[in-house]
Amino acid sequence: MRRSLPRGHTRCGAAGRGGALAQRQPVAPGPAVWPGGIPSPALARRIARGAELAARHPGTVLIGSGGWGREPPAEAHVIRDRLESLGVAPERILCEDASTSTLENALFTARLMQAEGLDRALVVTDSYHCPRAVMTFRWFGIRAQARPVWRFGRLDRWLKAALRELLALPVYMLRLSHHKRRGERSGGS
Repeated sequence: MRRSLPRGHTRCGAAGRGGALAQRQPVAPGPAVWPGGIPSPALARRIARGAELAARHPGTVLIGSGGWGREPPAEAHVIRDRLESLGVAPERILCEDASTSTLENALFTARLMQAEGLDRALVVTDSYHCPRAVMTFRWFGIRAQARPVWRFGRLDRWLKAALRELLALPVYMLRLSHHKRRGERSGGS
C-alpha cells in the first residue's frame, strides 16, 4: 500500500517502482530557473546527466528537487518537464518542490524517498557541489553517491564556486548538527 507523500511534494509520475528499490535513484537538486521557466546552464547540465542515467538504468526513478527561487516555476517542475521532453517516462519522475537550499533538498527528498520505500541515491550535481550535497543527503539517512556534472569554461568561475563550497562545508556541518539535536534526522518532522 502506498503512503501519501509528505507535504510539499508531488507525484509527477504514476505508481510502480518495480526494480527501483534495489537501485540508486538519480536525484537532481535544482540550482536556478531563469525568467520564462528556462533552466539555468547548471540546471540544464544536471537534467541532461539525469536523462543520461535514466537511459542507462531503465528501472530507476528520477527525482527532481527544488522549489521556487527568484523565478517560477519550481525547479523540480522544470526538471520534470525537461526530462519528459528528453524521453523519460512521466511515471519514472518524482518531484520534491518545496526546498530552497541544499539542506532542504536533502531533507525533503529523504522524506519523499522514504515514503516511496527508497533509500539509495545518485546525487547529480556540479562537481564542486558534490561533497556538501552527498554529506547532507547521507545525514538524512539516504545512502548517497555523487554523479558529478563537469562544467567546462572559465577556470576562474569554477575556482570561485569550488572555494564557496569549501567555505560552506563547516557551515553545513553546524547546520546539520542543529537538525540532529532537533530529531530531524532520517525522516523526522
